[in-house]
Amino acid sequence: MIDLELLEQVIVEIRELYDLFTAEFYGRVQTKQLVNLKKLLVDDFVMTGGLVNADNYIDSLSRTDVSLIGSIERDYIYWKFQYRVKFLASLKVKVGHNLDKHRYVAKVVNDLVGTRIIVGHLNRNFDEVEEVLVRLLKRQVISRYYLREDGKYRAIHCYFQSENRYFPWELQIWDTADATANFREHARHDLEKGRS
Repeated sequence: MIDLELLEQVIVEIRELYDLFTAEFYGRVQTKQLVNLKKLLVDDFVMTGGLVNADNYIDSLSRTDVSLIGSIERDYIYWKFQYRVKFLASLKVKVGHNLDKHRYVAKVVNDLVGTRIIVGHLNRNFDEVEEVLVRLLKRQVISRYYLREDGKYRAIHCYFQSENRYFPWELQIWDTADATANFREHARHDLEKGRS
């Protein structure tokens, strides 16, 4: 059985870190420089200097105390908790892979900070986990979530985004039973992006 209270607590803590960083970063950015990422095509993002803004975001992440996410990792060591800040080179590959495909930035640049929890029995307790996520969605702790099933990959993807003009963060929740296949699928997907 999954400790649902603990899961909710972890998600709320990630949101609190997102909010702290977002307030600090976007507090220095002029509002007129920001556009709705759900309506901005990837091609236009590249043409209007969006990668420079993303680079500043990533640079700020590396200089701020996002390392506090590591405290979540230490607090919940009996769960597998991972996080990373996307490298600019990786972002460029991802954006390049999505050029000329009529895709919106919000769907592509959605994981500059990526977190992952790997827990046992997620699939068996999916309905209960979904109840927690619906509650968090109503409280605006997460902005959206969905179950992603793609080939042998299966995970819940959750996003933290307080405004459509701000870069979101991602949380993936995996079942330990799916972890090996999911890691393989991630590696395969990265290879495919690199070749395009």
